[in-house]
Amino acid sequence: MYTPYIMCYYYGINYINISGNVTRYLSMTQVQSSNLSPLVSRSIDTLLTCATAGNNMKTRWNACHALGNILSSGKMPIEKMAWKSRFLTVKFLKGQNFKIIFNVRIQACSAVCGLPRREDYGGEYFTLWRMLLTGLDNAQNIPDYQEIRHRDELINQISLGISQLTMLLKLSDCGPLRELLELHKDMAAPLMKKAQQELTPEKAQHALKAQSHIQDLLLTDALTEAQEQALNILKDLTECT
Repeated sequence: MYTPYIMCYYYGINYINISGNVTRYLSMTQVQSSNLSPLVSRSIDTLLTCATAGNNMKTRWNACHALGNILSSGKMPIEKMAWKSRFLTVKFLKGQNFKIIFNVRIQACSAVCGLPRREDYGGEYFTLWRMLLTGLDNAQNIPDYQEIRHRDELINQISLGISQLTMLLKLSDCGPLRELLELHKDMAAPLMKKAQQELTPEKAQHALKAQSHIQDLLLTDALTEAQEQALNILKDLTECT
């Protein structure tokens, strides 16, 4: 039997696109049916393997793109899926492996930040925050001059991802995030402000919604000191001016 990686190797981009498109257009009922559920899981597992293995960056890019389309549809009950943790902790988002080109990291960031519900992330929500903030720090490191043209796009996408995560923030998340935000705020603030000025009006809506959400949370009675500090840092990070 062929493994997912061998399938990707032999059938390439067409296999990835077909797998992604078929899975994307399944209804919620079909996704959860006993007949199709194992096939859906295998399709996702194949795309995850294609996104994280091998040196073909075009294959990785397409796999990340397909995953993003599937999961942003809102039809996938990701919180119940065995592959959730593997998907949400894609290591190369941190940018510590410089063999992974910026284009792939851009698409990976878009995929993992496109989930519509806070519960979809579960405990990996905090891991993803750490990965994005670390990735923002490491985006300044350019091992190949050819990647310079993609650097700003990567920074913009990570900033957009942070805004998307902020839109889903619960008050109970603020305390655990405070120390992490304190650690990265000095590096993140100027990069995010620059990125938000370059976003298209459609994408800028994420930053505006994130800022509005933070303002609402700040009005909550009896905030703890840690919660208030975290919210004020996020308020500064998501300001569009």
